[in-house]
Amino acid sequence: QRTTLIKHQEHLKAEQDKYRDLIIMQDVDVYRNVPKKLKAMYAFVDRYLPNTVEWVMKVDDDFFVRPEQVQEFLKAPNHGSNSFMNV
Repeated sequence: QRTTLIKHQEHLKAEQDKYRDLIIMQDVDVYRNVPKKLKAMYAFVDRYLPNTVEWVMKVDDDFFVRPEQVQEFLKAPNHGSNSFMNV
C-alpha cells in the first residue's frame, strides 16, 4: 500500500514538474475541505494565470468530465461570463 502511494505521489510530482497545472495540497481529502480547495485553485489562477485564461474548471479525481458538453456550453452565445455548470 505505502509503495503504491509513494509511486502515485512521484507520478503526480513528475506531471506537475512537466505541465505545472496541478495544485497539490497537503490536506485531508474530505468534504469540509472543499472551500480550501477552491481557494487554492483561485489563488493559483490569480498568481500564475492572470489575464491569460477565459475559463477555469475545478475537477477532482473522482469526477467525470464530458468534454463534448463542456465545449458545447462554452460555444453557446448566452452562457454569460460568470457561469457555473454541472455536467
